[in-house]
Amino acid sequence: MDRRSRAAAASLGLLALLLVAAAGTAHAQSPTSAGEMDTTQLCKEAQQQLPGDPNIAAFKKCAATKPIPQDCCAKLAPFAKYLPCLKTPEYRSAVEAFLSGTTSIDEVRTTCLV
Repeated sequence: MDRRSRAAAASLGLLALLLVAAAGTAHAQSPTSAGEMDTTQLCKEAQQQLPGDPNIAAFKKCAATKPIPQDCCAKLAPFAKYLPCLKTPEYRSAVEAFLSGTTSIDEVRTTCLV
């Protein structure tokens, strides 16, 4: 995997991580298919495991530097598997709220996914 691909995966993973961490009280929608059921399980897992992850706080802190540095974007890499959670409106809103005042999902995508 080249540097750009790793940065992209990291960025998407961080977004998912932030989304889940910020959505500690948000609940996934009821699954209606096997794929949605898998995503619901994944998001529940993230809700339980990610809020205390130090990489979340570290990303938010370094994302205050503009443009967001690539080493900051790289903090997202371990969380790429949680990307499907961003499709859930509750989680997306929670991530935006968590990032508020520092950055946004759109800025992270623009900066980290180049």
